[in-house]
Amino acid sequence: MGEKKIINTLTANHVNPRNRVTWVKKKMQNTDKIISENTIRKILTKQGVEEYAIKIVFKALNISYKRNVDVILVSKDTNTAKSCHQDFFPVDNKQSNFFGRDDDIARLNTLINQHQKVIVIQGPGGLGKTTLARQYLDNQGFDLVLSLEMARETGNIISVESVVEEWLQQYFEQEPGREFGIALARLKKHLQNRQVGILIDNLEPALDKHGRFIQNYSRYLELLRVLADATVQSFTIITSRECLFDDRVDIISHYYLSRLGVSAWQEFFAFHEVEIDISLLEEMHIKYGGNAKAMHALVGSIKTDYEGDATAYWQESCTLVERGLKNLVVNQFNRLQSLNPNAYKLLCRLGCYRYQDIPQVTEDALLALLWDIPDQQERMYIIRSLKNLRLFEFAKGKYWLHPLITEESVKRLKSSQEWDEVNRKAAEFWRGSVTGETHLY
Repeated sequence: MGEKKIINTLTANHVNPRNRVTWVKKKMQNTDKIISENTIRKILTKQGVEEYAIKIVFKALNISYKRNVDVILVSKDTNTAKSCHQDFFPVDNKQSNFFGRDDDIARLNTLINQHQKVIVIQGPGGLGKTTLARQYLDNQGFDLVLSLEMARETGNIISVESVVEEWLQQYFEQEPGREFGIALARLKKHLQNRQVGILIDNLEPALDKHGRFIQNYSRYLELLRVLADATVQSFTIITSRECLFDDRVDIISHYYLSRLGVSAWQEFFAFHEVEIDISLLEEMHIKYGGNAKAMHALVGSIKTDYEGDATAYWQESCTLVERGLKNLVVNQFNRLQSLNPNAYKLLCRLGCYRYQDIPQVTEDALLALLWDIPDQQERMYIIRSLKNLRLFEFAKGKYWLHPLITEESVKRLKSSQEWDEVNRKAAEFWRGSVTGETHLY
């Protein structure tokens, strides 16, 4: 009945079937509640959603809602969910304060149903990798969820032997044994008999610049082999800002986490009762690239320092960067400088291009900034390293820097000894291959 009422309303308003999702979303802008396009699409196709989402659509379309009559596949069979995870993850964003990750949840469901045992969620800091992983594991009905947070500094990482020992003693009430191999065998047996979710959070401090485990922590590979074994019932999510490219273990899937869309930011601001004009929100979203951490920081500052007045906040702060996000960017630059100086050099040099004048540059423009690296293969490797880290944006052979990265790149380039030379090399490239002009800082 609920789906029929919605469709009848759309038909009465002469809404083209291809435009129904966007039309409903637009109608929601006049209400105080927002849901994602994916959730709207689920409602229109009679897929399982939570009741509150249906109520929001009814309110946006001015349809009266009757409980137990208009619910669209709200109830879920949790017994079926054990074998079909697509129907199990709850999407009650209002309760969980968790927005904009429906597509990512669906992708994780697909991977787990394809019998993937270990997945690396990878992406820059602040995207919400850990939040997504925890939400997912906590809502899959596992008998037990184990969590390991790697230390922020490489020197503070706990040994894998201690981790396995702690898991066996605290969660399985078993002594690990004298040899690490015995401890792993005992852990594997438990994982074969119980459904266990495992989170290994913030892996990158244990990795070198090639994405391989640092020698001191290479025994983590033995744990990963157990977790990835086809006979275990466990499912492991690893979060990392950097890719895990260790050829000593090849049974791991990578999932790159994208930035949150504007609609997710709308939902979040509405949930926290912060009124904001959509154009203003889009400006914030562009500046911070849909970063989840930024979204939280902005709402906190608006509510705490500006009594919920988003317009006043943006008038005073649009040229500033929230400190938490600034620190994330600085830390990423510092780690890159330590691990891969040539990639760091290129990232800083890319600050010479005026992306407001030239929105995107070609790969040749990147290569031109590596004039002091004679080996062509090495230059391509440097570019690939930055692509893997997602420290610049790229699509269809074009590259550009996000505004926050640009700001830090320019700052570091100006403070280096290379400012004049980099601009000169870039100008030579443009004169020789593009426009004959110099679009530089």
